Amino acid sequence: MGGQEHARRLRHPVAALALAALAAPSSAGAQDTEERIRRLEEQLQAITQELHELKAGLAQPPSVRQAAEAAPAEARAASARAEAAAARMDATALDERVQTLEQRLDQQGIRAQLADGLILEDPGQRWRLRMTGRALGDYRSFSPDVVAADTFSIRQARLGVNLQVLRDWSIYVEGEYASTAISQNAFLTNAYVDWQVMGQQLTLRLGQFKPQFGLEHTDRVPFFDFTERALPAGLIQNFLFDRGLMAFGSPLPGFYYGVSVTNGTGQNIDERQTDSTETTQDGKDFTARFAWNLAQSMAWQDSIVHAGVSYRRGTQANSTSNPYFAASLTTEGRGVTFFAPQAFNSSNGTSQVGSIDRRLQGAEAILAHGPVKLAGEYITARYSGDRSAAPLGEFERDISGYYLSAMWLITGEHYADAYKGSFVQRIRPRNAFSWKDGTWGAWEIGLRYSSIDASDFKASNAPFTGRPGTSATALVTSQSTGAQAYTFGLKWMPNSYVRLMFDYIRTEFDDDIVIAGRSTGHENAVNVRAQFDFF
Repeated sequence: MGGQEHARRLRHPVAALALAALAAPSSAGAQDTEERIRRLEEQLQAITQELHELKAGLAQPPSVRQAAEAAPAEARAASARAEAAAARMDATALDERVQTLEQRLDQQGIRAQLADGLILEDPGQRWRLRMTGRALGDYRSFSPDVVAADTFSIRQARLGVNLQVLRDWSIYVEGEYASTAISQNAFLTNAYVDWQVMGQQLTLRLGQFKPQFGLEHTDRVPFFDFTERALPAGLIQNFLFDRGLMAFGSPLPGFYYGVSVTNGTGQNIDERQTDSTETTQDGKDFTARFAWNLAQSMAWQDSIVHAGVSYRRGTQANSTSNPYFAASLTTEGRGVTFFAPQAFNSSNGTSQVGSIDRRLQGAEAILAHGPVKLAGEYITARYSGDRSAAPLGEFERDISGYYLSAMWLITGEHYADAYKGSFVQRIRPRNAFSWKDGTWGAWEIGLRYSSIDASDFKASNAPFTGRPGTSATALVTSQSTGAQAYTFGLKWMPNSYVRLMFDYIRTEFDDDIVIAGRSTGHENAVNVRAQFDFF
């Protein structure tokens, strides 16, 4: 009986060891290896303890059978010791291998990729350099021939550099090298420092930038549905870029905001102090835009349900040396300037009108599902002031305009996939163009209707309170205070970075205009564009 009892006591640890061997994980991960070592050590300790108890409890010398039963247990214990030692070596080797791979990763040099720009970055994420660029080459043709010259044109040619350090800080500087002047002059577009205060929720921007206002002005030219903005674009005047401080972000999914305080003097211009009027009227412009994409908030796949509002207000200096003008209006095809108002002050003599309060209000919408998109925008510019010479009194003049557009991605890409930062950005073809594979990139067609109305600027208004000018250009001797434009567009995107665009635009004027002695009530324009961009 004593021998059988001893045998049973020996079989228990042997069975436990066998079950442990079957249940031991085969993963080479460091965590699994450590757990395996721990279990083997516990089992080895239990077996060793039982062997000691067995040897101590034997009153008689062990029989041949008892020795035979004890021997396998000792062999199993030795095997367990060896396996535990091997596991320790595996864990040490694995740890050394991980350290070696991390060192190699840190030492492998700068990583490069083409994504939202040409990006060079430190593997340790201490810095990131992004280079941006775009080149837009146009051909424009007009009829009647008198409205504008047919021409090849470089619409934009820009290069920019963005350096991000320690994730939260970055600087971006961009220059424009396209110029319509006889002498070629590069000029600054963007130059600002960003501080990402609270991730995507809040970023502060200081420098020269685009204050966020509306869809077409917050968006960037290479992402436009058509070659040019719609007729109401002229209401922004030269304030597309301005200098100041902006706070922007996306605190909730689908909700975007941008609030800025700027000089209100426009691109590459600081506040001027050339006379007493400008010295006293150096207030700042306030601009705000709020947009919400309900589809993004509700996680509606493949859809955009976007609405937004914008507001801008500022006081503009209006001296006799630098009188202020309301917006002039040019056709979508960049042809004739059909309306140019009289200044709000005389350019010589005594000042008759004080500073001008300028307010812009806008509403915007995008509805899209799959490859179909509808968009629209309404903008009003209001100018008010106080005439100090007879006839005395306050005045207020409005110019308003809107557009509606419909777009269809024939090849089936979805607009929601390109929605980012409160507008539709880069369309990425499902299949890039390739002769070899028989793929043709992305194709898109679109229609747009736009209208502008400046009829509040009447010739019967008091002088310098909002009248049409005597001439828009040296050739335009009779103007129109309104127009409507009809645009058809066809776009081919062979890959994500190249676009070939064709637009036909017909503009009909509310009143016939006279150009170089010839009267016309319309302008026909054909715009063809080839563009390459990375940013």
